[in-house]
Amino acid sequence: MATPGPTQYDVSTYFSGAPPAVVDEELRLKLAGKILLGIALISGGVFVAYALCPKNEALVQVFELVKIGVLPLATLVVSFYFTKD
Repeated sequence: MATPGPTQYDVSTYFSGAPPAVVDEELRLKLAGKILLGIALISGGVFVAYALCPKNEALVQVFELVKIGVLPLATLVVSFYFTKD
């Protein structure tokens, strides 16, 4: 008894047309807004806490982290999501 050969399928019946968009523009802007709002809230909280207690060494280090790391990240998010196409 012979074993049957591999079955061939017509892939075009499964994948017809253009691929769907990964993320539509409205969802992309909502995501960017949420990311920026989160970064703004965290940064604002750290700035206020630092203003209230500037001698706390741990708070000074968190303030420096936000100042040096988070704010450039926010500008990166803004430049990525709000570019002119």
